[in-house]
Amino acid sequence: MKVILREDVKTLGTKGQIVNVSDGYYRNFLAPKKLAIPVTDSSLKELETEKKDLDNKNKRNLAHAKEQAEKLSKVGIEAEVIDVQSLLPFDIHGKIVESLKKTSRILFVDEDVPGGTTAYMLQKVIEEQGGYYHLDSAPRTLPGAEHRPAYGNDGDYWSKPNAEAIFDAVYEMMHEVEPGRFPRFR
Repeated sequence: MKVILREDVKTLGTKGQIVNVSDGYYRNFLAPKKLAIPVTDSSLKELETEKKDLDNKNKRNLAHAKEQAEKLSKVGIEAEVIDVQSLLPFDIHGKIVESLKKTSRILFVDEDVPGGTTAYMLQKVIEEQGGYYHLDSAPRTLPGAEHRPAYGNDGDYWSKPNAEAIFDAVYEMMHEVEPGRFPRFR
């Protein structure tokens, strides 16, 4: 039978993937743990809606980052924004290191908890791709908060990196290098 995975299942697939399993495996393992649902017209529509919602959220986050890059440009800081999701599998062509060669600084922003996705990206770029050769200052990460996001309209604002936090993190990196040119605001 065909099922849609609701969570990542080791040796079977990732969340949102459609896979073939035996009826017994679904009935005895996947269904009781709510790891999968059968493929139906309504479940396919639900999956498509979830994918569109996630895509829209990712586009909004990318737009916020690009907006902050423009604001940083107005105060004399040139920043390049790279959408990591456009580099899957993760940056096998070294686009991030190429950007790092131009800027000599790096900030990884992600809404995952500290030590999650930002740590993975940092390890790949700095250690595996040799990005440390091109750094003039310590690499930084700007992850989400260590707690679950609050419900409501402002939960994401307080729990995940927001536009102001991105601007402040990059500005602080530049202040460390050139305090006379980039004085503290506060």
